[in-house]
Amino acid sequence: MRWIACVLAAWCGSCACAGELVPVELHGSFAASTGSFDPSGFTQLHHSVPLWDSRQGDGRLIGTIKLGPIRLGDELALYVAGFPGEKVEVIGWEDAKTGARQILAPRKTPMDHWTLFRWSVPAVWKGREVFLFAEDTARGVNDWLGISAPVSTTARLGPVFAAMGLHLLVFSLLLVPGAALVVVCGPGRNFPPEQALALALAGSATLAYLLFFDYYANARIGYWTAVAILAASVAVIAGSCRRSPALRLPWRELLRPLVFCLAIGMLYSAVLFLYGGIEDAADVAMERYLPFLPPDNVLPFWLTQRLVAGQSLHGFLGDWLSSDRPPLQTGFCLLIHPVVSSALGYQIMGTILQSWVFLGLWILLRLGRLAAARIAWILFFTAFSGFFLFNATFVWPKLLPAAFLLISAALLLLTPTRNGLIIGWCAGLAMLGHGCSAFGLIGIGLVALLKTHPRPWRQWSMIIAAGIITLLPWALYQRFCDPPGNRLLKWHLAGVVPVDARSLQQTLHDAYGSLSASQFLLNKWGNFTRLFGLDDSGLVTDLKSGWSKSWAGDPAAGLSLTGHALRSACFLNLFQSPGPLLLGALGLFHLLRRRPPSGPPEERSLANLLLCLVGAITIVWCLLMFAAKSTVNHQGTYFNNACLFVALGLGVGQLSTWAQKALAALNLAWFGAVWVFAPSRMYFTSALLPAADPAWLGLVTLLSIFSIASLVWLGRPGSLPSVESVDPAAL
Repeated sequence: MRWIACVLAAWCGSCACAGELVPVELHGSFAASTGSFDPSGFTQLHHSVPLWDSRQGDGRLIGTIKLGPIRLGDELALYVAGFPGEKVEVIGWEDAKTGARQILAPRKTPMDHWTLFRWSVPAVWKGREVFLFAEDTARGVNDWLGISAPVSTTARLGPVFAAMGLHLLVFSLLLVPGAALVVVCGPGRNFPPEQALALALAGSATLAYLLFFDYYANARIGYWTAVAILAASVAVIAGSCRRSPALRLPWRELLRPLVFCLAIGMLYSAVLFLYGGIEDAADVAMERYLPFLPPDNVLPFWLTQRLVAGQSLHGFLGDWLSSDRPPLQTGFCLLIHPVVSSALGYQIMGTILQSWVFLGLWILLRLGRLAAARIAWILFFTAFSGFFLFNATFVWPKLLPAAFLLISAALLLLTPTRNGLIIGWCAGLAMLGHGCSAFGLIGIGLVALLKTHPRPWRQWSMIIAAGIITLLPWALYQRFCDPPGNRLLKWHLAGVVPVDARSLQQTLHDAYGSLSASQFLLNKWGNFTRLFGLDDSGLVTDLKSGWSKSWAGDPAAGLSLTGHALRSACFLNLFQSPGPLLLGALGLFHLLRRRPPSGPPEERSLANLLLCLVGAITIVWCLLMFAAKSTVNHQGTYFNNACLFVALGLGVGQLSTWAQKALAALNLAWFGAVWVFAPSRMYFTSALLPAADPAWLGLVTLLSIFSIASLVWLGRPGSLPSVESVDPAAL
């Protein structure tokens, strides 16, 4: 029980050196803040804590501030703004007697937001009198600092409860329109739970997608359309549940995966804010796990802001057009905007949408006729993985389309029923989430055509027609509203990054016409080797450097470098993304061997199908990507990664009981050490990095327990049958 006491003690926090009035020395541009940046944050803070910054004063943007002396306790908490580093803009403390210094580095650059960070005081500094200082010696426009007086280190429960309440609200708002569609279509139909969930997700996504065009036509019309959709959906659900209790039956079975999806999404959000940054929620993921990430995660939010304000979308971001990236996540942001419009709300919404991939996985596994316990086991290894944690919190819309591809693949390949409409519908929605879904659709199509019992052409016609109709409004927008909208296609398929006026066909002709046969083969070979990290990706070099630093007496730097290398490998390389789950390949080989057959037939059939999908998609991907070594994870479809995770999870089930438990423990330890408690914002930093916020640390602990408990509940046999599946021999 000692660990519980430690968590409770961390939750309560300490108040060392907070609330004291300390002398202040200001030089150069440093002066008391006036709210010229982050006015909302300034309004909330300036009455309770003094704030200073160097973005004013004498206008030279250089200067110093010195606070103290103060006596250090166990922790120190400060609000920081600007661009603190370790050379020309620094913050830290200085021993009042010896002049020894300790530089403090936030885990993320706060920029124009007053962001709270807390540092655990090293044992050698506790009880010593120090001066707090901030020094700005650079003259650039983006070279300035802001700092507050020390604040209380007592855990702040208000932001935690507010964020989790917001998470629950947004989770409900995103599902309500689709649930209403299921209710409307439900009378006279006995929807299996998988089809009900697929219809709900597709329905919400379609309404959100269409809202994009309403806002584009007129912001006021779009706003009131979103209000009407949400209000009507709530009314339909409330009224129908009172009149027809039988409609609640599919949702009783669906409650289990929905609760798990909610729990794991909350856990991911809590991990994201573990070291501070909720004040700048939309940007915190850019530096939480890996440094120097681009702002792809906030592009839908920026586009939403322009649509809501009624501004033109031409010249959206530099030379990027609004038509270069599909609009699905922007549509969802517009859907909830009348109720939730903050940056924190967008970040939480993005995490929820990416977490829908677990609902897609649940549908796939249910239609694969796996036992409930095996489904829960596989979801455990996927949910507690750095790959899904990172991509669900760095909310570029890549896991969301993977969810719809999982639904399409499951209905197409695992059910004999006529689902052509929803298969093509979800395929179109996947393309509206991210264009790289095309690689997944090609792979799914190839596997479907090579099946023992392929679907008749009439059903294929229905699938293709539904997909085209779904994509048609966006294609018209690209063609007539903000043309040409083909930049990403030319980038991936022809290696052309700069914007030019050539068509895609002409660009492909020029690109491949300039290649020799040997260069073409080298490019494709480089794409295949990149999948394994067998190139200059730096994993082996960084691991060796980390070991050398640890052996040389600097274990902290060695651990930081090792963690950065492992996170980068998981982020970039397909066959390194599963981490410890790769050991499931041992059981997978045992499961698939022909003589004698091993394992349940359902698991063998599903494993064969998933490996065929991974193989087909990977080959298509490597052949179509133009530039050598361009097959990094984020330039492909995450549907491929999801299939690989599930196949390896099936392999884990063939290991002995003790091996499964040992691998589960290793997976949790890896997840915590490499990702949750990431050792560094910048793997090369030598400064003291912030400690975990005790309130968020307590929440991470509770949500981890809740997520595992929801998996245990999900693993119990259900009360409703699944959709009838095909004979496994036909797969």
